[in-house]
Amino acid sequence: MYKIRLEILSLINKVFLKFFVKYKFFNLLSYLFILNLSKIKKILPNKNFKHKAIVLYRTGGIDDLLQSQKKYNKDILYLACPRFFFKQIMMCIYKKENFDFEDFKYSYENNKLNVSNKKKYKDFLVTFLQVLKKNIILIY
Repeated sequence: MYKIRLEILSLINKVFLKFFVKYKFFNLLSYLFILNLSKIKKILPNKNFKHKAIVLYRTGGIDDLLQSQKKYNKDILYLACPRFFFKQIMMCIYKKENFDFEDFKYSYENNKLNVSNKKKYKDFLVTFLQVLKKNIILIY
């Protein structure tokens, strides 16, 4: 069942993500983002959580969070976000540039990247996160 969910979600992302980014449909993009979030079940809080934290999921990096929060997490709901979501946004904004885009080779400070696209990417993310903040309150 989990694999089917991932395949359906992957198909939905391929179809809609580029379209939403291109036309700056921030509300729809935020709902797509929320659809991609998953609760980190190993560190679920009590039923009455006070805060939500979105964590960019990476196999090595999540281990520290799990170890530190297993005993002490009482009021924070941790949500895992797949990193490919932000990669796809970046690839949509940098569509005209040819550069090697892999997990360990991209960064905001990369000098190969066009400066105007860096600003577009930053501005896009700032606006997207503002809209997301409003919409995520409604969902979780």
